[in-house]
Amino acid sequence: MKKNKNYFLVAALAFLLAIFVNGGTASAASGDLGTPYSSNDYSKITFQESATQKPKTLYLWKFATYWGEDANAELKANSSNYTEPKADEQWLLMGFEVDYVSGTGDLRLSDFISSTQDFYTSSGQKITPLAVAAFKGEYAGYGEKEVVIKPGNYDDVWYGIKLKKSAGFPLIKIPAGINKSTGAVTYKWLSTDPNYLEPVITSKATSISETRIQLNWTPVNGQYLGYEIFRSTSKEGPYKSIGAVSGTTITDGGLNTGTTYYYKIRTVLDTVINGMLYGNYSPVVSAKPVPAAPQDFKAYRYSPTSVKMSWNAVNGASGYEIHRATSATGTYTHVRTTENTSAINTQLTTGKPYYFKVRAYKMVGTAKVYGNWTVVKSATPSLSVPTDFKAYRYSPTSVKMSWGTVSGATGYEIHRATSYSGTYSHIRTTDKTSAINTQLTTGTRYYFKVRAYKLVGTKRVYSGWTAIKNATPSLSAPTDFKAYRYSPTSVKMSWGAVSGANGYEIHMATSQTGTYTHIRTTTNTSAIRTQLTTGKTYYFKVRAYKLVGTKRVYSGWTVIKSARPY
Repeated sequence: MKKNKNYFLVAALAFLLAIFVNGGTASAASGDLGTPYSSNDYSKITFQESATQKPKTLYLWKFATYWGEDANAELKANSSNYTEPKADEQWLLMGFEVDYVSGTGDLRLSDFISSTQDFYTSSGQKITPLAVAAFKGEYAGYGEKEVVIKPGNYDDVWYGIKLKKSAGFPLIKIPAGINKSTGAVTYKWLSTDPNYLEPVITSKATSISETRIQLNWTPVNGQYLGYEIFRSTSKEGPYKSIGAVSGTTITDGGLNTGTTYYYKIRTVLDTVINGMLYGNYSPVVSAKPVPAAPQDFKAYRYSPTSVKMSWNAVNGASGYEIHRATSATGTYTHVRTTENTSAINTQLTTGKPYYFKVRAYKMVGTAKVYGNWTVVKSATPSLSVPTDFKAYRYSPTSVKMSWGTVSGATGYEIHRATSYSGTYSHIRTTDKTSAINTQLTTGTRYYFKVRAYKLVGTKRVYSGWTAIKNATPSLSAPTDFKAYRYSPTSVKMSWGAVSGANGYEIHMATSQTGTYTHIRTTTNTSAIRTQLTTGKTYYFKVRAYKLVGTKRVYSGWTVIKSARPY
């Protein structure tokens, strides 16, 4: 099959050095009527004409274009229906490579692109060819109705059409899927203009430091395209090329802080034989290199009347400005300038939330050039939680609590419940760091928590709660317990009185670790155990009890004492 001097060889952009780091890719906003794909490079097409047809994935590349006298010469020799074009007419001969990547069923090329159905002007008007070439000779068998491709294969196909010169190089309209919302067929457009490259449609310039700007753009369709970037310090120019990349991002460095730079991009393709092709310039975008926004910005309670802030150092920054507001979207006021990476804002109102943001600046001459703001952070100056909170039995009917002093506190509130997750009730307010809760039920476990408060005007502003602590009011164990020989067959015991006790229980065993048996209940603080065996050692212990209703609530045991009657 014949391929002529306009055959576009696949080639890398050897003339260009990728002086910047390549970036990632994103969905391109091209392929529509206004910004069609270029058939001069590989275009990936999803071919689907209806909801009942399964999509086919294809790659399309126009490798040859003949027009004018070149087309006349080719078709005069290789078309059985060639006629000389009139002065306002021309023949157009185009060769395509079609790769059928995936799908079901064979693909006849006239079903994919039809000379009589799928060519349009740049304004979207359908073109009806004056004639369609009937190929012979070198092109025999490569017409659109003759070429059939199976999935996983590729082939070449030629299109020869006579049309008005005013139609120019036609666009190809290809059904490319179904809109799931409307059910309508969507279309992709391809330009057959041999000098057309898709332009960059969307780009963005962003300052990333005081001397660097990052430029990003959406990629155009194709595999062998590159991008040339132009820069100016004026929107009107002049613009100077600063390099080329094959990716979709560059970082432009060594810039002057505070100067606005303007950028535009054009696509490029090296055809090797026919030289370079250039797309139209993208819309101009601009950015001014400024210090980066400080990272890892934090704001947190520092004291009852202050907030501390911290952030990471910004490269090249001369200093930092802190601004504050009383609501996230409120008016921010400058409160501090510092060369450090932390600051404390004092004389704030306890319990009131404040909102902070920070920006870096660089001195350029006598002017400050500011960077972007950090994200807004909020903090509320507040009391710290009381530390070292303890609750413990104080008497048979009371519990004592203690805690550390909280700086700035006016006082403390104590709350109590009868279960860990129960309802807590306020039982005491004090300006001390300890308290005794009385009139409790002996043997009942109580749960306590404490918080500090500060009076702001007439309002109490609270700290957080301490951890919950529990304690059980109970009898103390009898003290000064003694057991000694009283007679050859008896032992006497005595102990100190226990406050709140209704009585005492005495237990005895014949070995220290043996089984202890209850031998006496008494309201006295002494007792004699008789009818013992002379010369035998006995072991005794005592506990107090208190009647709560009809139930005995016991103290702990005394230490064990032994005695031997003799």
